[in-house]
Amino acid sequence: MDDWSQRDRVAMTFWREYVAAARTGYGSEFDHSDEMRVAINEWFAKIDEAVGEANATGCVFFKCTSSRREPQKVKLLFSDGKGRTFRRTLKIDDRFRRPGTPPDFHDFSNLKIAVQSMILNEGKVRLDPKGGWFAPL
Repeated sequence: MDDWSQRDRVAMTFWREYVAAARTGYGSEFDHSDEMRVAINEWFAKIDEAVGEANATGCVFFKCTSSRREPQKVKLLFSDGKGRTFRRTLKIDDRFRRPGTPPDFHDFSNLKIAVQSMILNEGKVRLDPKGGWFAPL
């Protein structure tokens, strides 16, 4: 396995496990000196608000994107399947750090995937059942 693949695998494992553990503990007391935990809890509040709005407005289809131009931004895109859409953006700042390493492309990509998986696994929104992705916002 080349170095690039190994770094990606390490980042993927870390972010999936971190997001899952933080979500499980969301809403309970935690050490507020842990900047990354504060940051992910801020994200969870934004995610819960966005998913609640999606359900209230019938925008139950979801995808999570980022761009090469702005990889440090994770976009949550919601659609009702009939043309009505909205989005929320989560910024990956310096508080999101694996121990001993500044955030890089692997972190941006794998954090996005971990968040998308978490949101879809909670079952309140879903991918388009027709298999297609709606047009980006």
